[in-house]
Amino acid sequence: MFRVTMWLLAGGLLVAVGVMGFLWYLGGVANKLSPDDTRLISLVARANNSAPLITAPTPSQPAWQYSPSDITISATTQPSAIRAYGLELANILRFYAEPEWQNEMALTVRAIKNDDALAAKMIVAQRLRQQQAVGQLVNVVTPEDAADIHLQLINTILRLAELDFAMEKIFDQPILALENARIYPQHYSELWQIFAKINQYFLDREIVFSSEEKINLHPSFNL
Repeated sequence: MFRVTMWLLAGGLLVAVGVMGFLWYLGGVANKLSPDDTRLISLVARANNSAPLITAPTPSQPAWQYSPSDITISATTQPSAIRAYGLELANILRFYAEPEWQNEMALTVRAIKNDDALAAKMIVAQRLRQQQAVGQLVNVVTPEDAADIHLQLINTILRLAELDFAMEKIFDQPILALENARIYPQHYSELWQIFAKINQYFLDREIVFSSEEKINLHPSFNL
């Protein structure tokens, strides 16, 4: 179970390993995103000489935010309904626990440093997966007292997908991709803080999940 400080208790729905170290790591990677790499200089020069057909969202302004009217809210306080809500969340978010899942900022760095087109394609795939999760979360029947947290979850995952949309264009719009990569740690850490709130929500209501029902999240440290 998360606490808001990001330390974890074992009884929660979303169980993570090494979160504090991972957030420190993300900040370190962000510092590596500087225009002193020969590959980056070449890409920026090429981008400046072309007119992109697609412009990604700017890093300062989200393209969309969901509101309470966009989700289905239930007034139920029955423990069985709240537990069912938790299980549905776990099923939707389980992709974050897949061993091949990697943080997209690290993939952006790998793409540009190694001229790795596969890394850019992985960002596309993960962006699509997160967009799919947003669509699923919008349709989840949500207890009224969990609505605020649920909306935070939806909008934060949506924001990460928007950042991915820019970062996946690392070869065509490198400046924009790197601008979005720089702010990625902030929004990624917000996601983990929301995970902490979700776990605290179920803890406060004494909702217990088995080890098979929980999600074991292992943040990727690999560049």
